Amino acid sequence: MHTARFLPPGPALPALLQGIHYAFRPGPFFEACARRYGECFTLRMPVGPPIEVMFSNPEAIRQIFTGNEDELRGGEAFIALQPLLGANSILALDGARHERERRLMMPPFHGERMLAYGETMRAIADRAIERWPIGRPFPIHPEMQAITLEVILRTVFGARKLIVLDEMVNVRTDFEAMLRMLNELDFTYDFPNGMRADHLSREAIALMKGRIGMLSMSAESATQADLDGPIGKGQPLQAIRRVAEWCRELDVPLMSHYIIGFPWETPAHVTATLEMAWELYDRYGVWPSMQFATPILGTALHDQCAALGLVPPEGLDLKDGALFQHRPCFDPPGCPPGYVGKARAAFDMKLAAREARKLIMNITYKCANRCVFCATGDRVSAALAWDKIENILREHREQGTDQLDIDGGEPTMHPRLVDAIGLARELGYRSINVTTNGRLLRDRTLAERLLNSGITHLLISLHGATAAVHEAATDAPGSFADTIAGIDHAMALHPAHVETGLNVTIVRANVDHLMPLTALAVAKGFSKINFQFTTPFGRAWEDVVPPLEEAANAVMRVIDRYANEIQIHVINAQFCVFPGYERYVVGDLQKLGRTMVFAADPRFPEQVNLYQWLGARREKRAVCVECPWTTACEGFQVFAREKPDMRLERSRPFVATA
Repeated sequence: MHTARFLPPGPALPALLQGIHYAFRPGPFFEACARRYGECFTLRMPVGPPIEVMFSNPEAIRQIFTGNEDELRGGEAFIALQPLLGANSILALDGARHERERRLMMPPFHGERMLAYGETMRAIADRAIERWPIGRPFPIHPEMQAITLEVILRTVFGARKLIVLDEMVNVRTDFEAMLRMLNELDFTYDFPNGMRADHLSREAIALMKGRIGMLSMSAESATQADLDGPIGKGQPLQAIRRVAEWCRELDVPLMSHYIIGFPWETPAHVTATLEMAWELYDRYGVWPSMQFATPILGTALHDQCAALGLVPPEGLDLKDGALFQHRPCFDPPGCPPGYVGKARAAFDMKLAAREARKLIMNITYKCANRCVFCATGDRVSAALAWDKIENILREHREQGTDQLDIDGGEPTMHPRLVDAIGLARELGYRSINVTTNGRLLRDRTLAERLLNSGITHLLISLHGATAAVHEAATDAPGSFADTIAGIDHAMALHPAHVETGLNVTIVRANVDHLMPLTALAVAKGFSKINFQFTTPFGRAWEDVVPPLEEAANAVMRVIDRYANEIQIHVINAQFCVFPGYERYVVGDLQKLGRTMVFAADPRFPEQVNLYQWLGARREKRAVCVECPWTTACEGFQVFAREKPDMRLERSRPFVATA
């Protein structure tokens, strides 16, 4: 070990004073020492290595860097900087570990690579210099730091995008300044952990436009008392809506994080959060990221849940990938068992339904049947003109819609039906369904033409397995024989890629006859059967429909008997009357992404959102408050108590089928 008598001379100042000079006036201090003591002198430091020997002679420096690495251990000199650099920094390593890390770091600094970096460095410097003011002084040090940072990030690390912790906005007051710097360096970035809405400014969001993939905001709950109290976030709800509005105005994609199933929550709390998430998505396009309250050992949430016996005191196994996002780990005491999971499932179903876009086009209201339940039975007997059909198909395809349902009235009575299907295929509609009463398909030539026109699905309406039951619903003598003949042609002629289904509307006349009707569908070879609950429009009124529970029980008996033989879907029904059978209930959810186009009738709007149109005649009742499906259901149908005045409908000419 070397002793002080072998060290070169140096200043006799106390170590503390030498350290102050070293830290705050290094240049002048080193120059003064070199003039007095020569090219090699000794300094004494108050922290870190107590003795530092300084060299300025090039030959001496060369000998140091090429000397024996076991004797000249440079890493030990940086021991005081380990808290800043980290224990694995190359500057703090010696021996074999230093050599290994150095080999990993060296390729970017080889001569050929350095030459290749030249253009990048020059471009970075030129871009920075263009920002410098002319004719007045400015601090050059931060500018040089910015150039150096960008050169390192771009050339050494190849960085083009930064992932930044949410604390950068949640606790820093210079967030906008940081964004401006990152923008000047031409970086893109993301803040994935969820930022506080009340710490975001409109200026910050504007700066992030075009730079951020999706802005992530943490909302968590729709109950202000919970945000202020047990959650402890203290974020005002109006700030969340304000940020959503700014992002929509500035066209910045926004995601909001929510948590449901806290131990203190009731169904009202859970529903409020889900409804706020839907409102922000529906009104502002804010994508909802929903997760379940999952206590982590060491948190106040875990302590509370453990005290209530909801989770084990030793904590949950967080390696279970279903936690947080896919499965609640406990039932809040204030909620019925399974409530939170079902409520989340209902919300996810609603979200998925909204994303699937479909155009439903009623191309004519001409029809040979006069069904007692017909939702368009009060419309004038009009048809869409060809130019209108063409414009509507093009308009919705340009908006991204790729599913089409052609309905009526009776669409096979429109003379340009096959032309409309051909145009839809040409425009790129991938799914094309025709819903028909099937009466005209008794003409084999017409049936063959329709089935080979480009449709992908054919849905034929049949409301009874016998003429008496069916015609009690259609109010059209002879309609059963026509429809059965049409079904036989369709099932014999349809190409393999065309899916066929039977459509049944449930009324008092057929509610007790659903079992034989399903047996007929299976015998004819249909791949699916839809049971539609009547909606309160057109000819339908209170006396037409059976009691809700009676209709639901009849359908559930059919499911029990035939679910393994044919696909069964339940349309326009409430989830609550199908306990244990909810997976069969489509309800109104699929109509969220559907636009209904009506044939010409000045009394009605030309186009409507089908979900909103149907929801206008539904109502929420007291039972809906505690129902986990309430987010995905508009409530119960409200039918007129008196038969509708059908004088206008009766004035329509009867349309013969022959």
